[in-house]
Amino acid sequence: MTPLKVGFLRRILAGAVVMCAATFAVAQSGSEYTPLVAAGGYTGFKAENVPGGTAVVGVAGVATIRTKHDGLALQKVKLFVPPGAMRLGISLTTYAVDQDARAAAKFGTPPASSYEDVLPETAVSDTRPSLKRLLAGDELKFYSPARSGVLMMANSENTDTFVGSAGGYIYFNLLSIPGNQILSISTRLEVNESCYSNWYANASWDQSGNPVEGASHTCSGSTGGNTGGNTGGGSTNSGAFSFSPAELVLGTAETATILPNPVTASLAACSSTSPYISVVGRQIYLSALGRYLRVATPVVVTCGNDSKTLNILPATTGAVTLTGISLSANVLIVGGSTASVTVQPSPLNAVLPQCTVDATGNLSITGNTVSLKSSAGSLTSAKDEVVTCGTFNKTITVKPAGSIASVVPEVITAADGKITLRLTLNQPAADLAATGVTTSVWIGAHLPAGAVFFNQDIWFFKTPTVWREIDGVDINALAFAKNQPASTKQIFDVPLGLTAADLRPFGIEIYFGYANSNGTFVNLGKVW
Repeated sequence: MTPLKVGFLRRILAGAVVMCAATFAVAQSGSEYTPLVAAGGYTGFKAENVPGGTAVVGVAGVATIRTKHDGLALQKVKLFVPPGAMRLGISLTTYAVDQDARAAAKFGTPPASSYEDVLPETAVSDTRPSLKRLLAGDELKFYSPARSGVLMMANSENTDTFVGSAGGYIYFNLLSIPGNQILSISTRLEVNESCYSNWYANASWDQSGNPVEGASHTCSGSTGGNTGGNTGGGSTNSGAFSFSPAELVLGTAETATILPNPVTASLAACSSTSPYISVVGRQIYLSALGRYLRVATPVVVTCGNDSKTLNILPATTGAVTLTGISLSANVLIVGGSTASVTVQPSPLNAVLPQCTVDATGNLSITGNTVSLKSSAGSLTSAKDEVVTCGTFNKTITVKPAGSIASVVPEVITAADGKITLRLTLNQPAADLAATGVTTSVWIGAHLPAGAVFFNQDIWFFKTPTVWREIDGVDINALAFAKNQPASTKQIFDVPLGLTAADLRPFGIEIYFGYANSNGTFVNLGKVW
């Protein structure tokens, strides 16, 4: 069976959309980029990736180092590639919204490409040699079309014989992130184990325990670079830390670095309670809400016992004409998994005017986020509410509690141990009020990255007769059941064809989704 490497259907199964704002290229330095370390970390490469440790898996002379980060709003990230790197896999998943994904990457220095430079015709079409090209000095551009939900940036083949001689950071500038959030970014590095162990034993580390930026990293160790003052024990921060740049400006300078005084000093953990920024390590990022500020707004950043004010300035040049608005969803259900909707401008880099909602008491709006109010709990029938932004408006349908479909799984085990999943789909009667409604169902099997030799998530889809891969653009061809007469209770028996013992070592997960002929795709998530 051919493995199914699915990006865009995974996002269809995720079934969610939010806002995205286009970004603009500005002068950069490596300090603006946040390092990706291990699972959900940004510091401590030295502690996390000890040769022979649990995080560095060595097999047949090859060490494997992984990172995985979920739910990020970061635009600029960097990944340390040790000397002796052989293969690299890196992919990014996002919301499947009507916005393309664009990124640029370069080894050793930040990429210079801007949003406008990354186009389908200028982007990399084959990501298998990405590692080799990056280490050779090429700046690579990556593009993924709207609603694809995935951006692949490197995918070395297992048979690749390339071995890099120098280590350092690859800088990724994520110029357009659909939904303004990275749902997941995963990396998998395979490195010559002997080279890695020797480099590690003689490496130079910064005060965060990460490999020194700008140093020469080879199999024999590290030389040069700036350790941030940590090799001599560091110096003491005076408390008067500063920001670089001194202000955030929408559209031109949307990130800033926190600098201790002196710059070689250590710095206590930094944070902010403002909804307009996020603070990760020493980096400050403008949040989705912050991008819609229309007046100068001060925010407070605190590092240890010291606080300092950073000003956010609205864009003053390059204004784009607003031609409309769109919503991340057009239905809110009381008690449902989603309690808010994001309003986004069209085009995405236009300024969104102040938005309001109908004064019915069912919805409230803060910035560009529309939320259900507690009073909506008294609804007994669906009600349309209007969101108005300047001269543009959109309708959100608010449905009462109990308007949510569900699926109930039951495992049936045959005499030979093979499993059949009996999935009972329960739908609210209101969704089926129209005459002649039919239902189509999709069953997806998810093989997580890391199982056996797979370095990416793999997906298979169950049709009435076989498990299939995507071999065309016809999504209906992958359905388990098509155009079945809809009812409030439908039962689907799904023979998996394998035993629990067969599936357990692979961590297989089964997902369920459906679409009615009068509605859109609904993801009901993992059922087994």
